[in-house]
Amino acid sequence: MCDSKFGSVEKLSSDNYDTWKPRISAILSAMLALKIVTGEDDLPIGNSPANVAKRESYEKRQALATTAILLSCTHEVNTYLSGVTDPEAMWDTLAEQLSSATSFGRRVTIGKNFDNARPKTSESISAYLSRLNDVN
Repeated sequence: MCDSKFGSVEKLSSDNYDTWKPRISAILSAMLALKIVTGEDDLPIGNSPANVAKRESYEKRQALATTAILLSCTHEVNTYLSGVTDPEAMWDTLAEQLSSATSFGRRVTIGKNFDNARPKTSESISAYLSRLNDVN
């Protein structure tokens, strides 16, 4: 479990990405850092006093995001982030490695479950199709 003043989240492991992501997103949003992580907020450019203050705020929120992501991952998952310091790159790497929609391991598991979901002799077509919809 990862606790902060913004909330707590179960540490990300190889099998809980789909529940971890919305919870850590809520924490990052409370930190005003979610848009940095998703790439919707860019580092302000320019040396005007307003931009300097905005840049300082951005860098602080960026550091909070980096810390939140790293501390909310198990040691196993942190190996995917070795050498990655940008929170947006961390976010993308974790999605690529662990999202059930994109990770190779998850697709293999779904494929095996689908192959094993053969119709039973006494099962109606609608019951079989319903069971296939639940394969994950």
